[in-house]
Amino acid sequence: MFVKNNTLFIGNRNSATAVQGVIPVAANSSSDIVLKANDFVFENTSEINLNSSGTLTIEPFSSSFTDAQSLSTKFDLGNNFTGITYGKVGNTVNLTIPQALIVTGPISVYGGNITVNGNLTSSDTTGVGINLISQINILGQNSNITTNGADVLLSANSNNNDPSHLHNN
Repeated sequence: MFVKNNTLFIGNRNSATAVQGVIPVAANSSSDIVLKANDFVFENTSEINLNSSGTLTIEPFSSSFTDAQSLSTKFDLGNNFTGITYGKVGNTVNLTIPQALIVTGPISVYGGNITVNGNLTSSDTTGVGINLISQINILGQNSNITTNGADVLLSANSNNNDPSHLHNN
């Protein structure tokens, strides 16, 4: 992790510039990044830079987040990830993706209501490239969901308890 001018960098460094006299060996990362907490609150942070050529997982520590979560526009997610997972099976809390996600692998989202307000793009050619599993509804606003030939799985009412819908306005 690296903080510069109120911006948190996880994965790739902002640059190869020395920090407190330490010069990094590499400015790039291929490490998988896992952020695990029951509630993410980023106050007084202007931007969170997450970038790697590994995978990104943002999930609750327990079975479900405690409050609705959003991949805030404060997140700069780069487009080098080989997969992104947001939430996990059993998560009942609403999740929002307010920005475009471009990934060289699969995108999986697990939540109560899932709101997608940006394009989701996976370059996968086989298997399931984009997987949205909602216990209630999947809501979209001017969103395109595309792969490079892989399947797209949209599952609303995965808990079989609520009337559900797929909405794209």
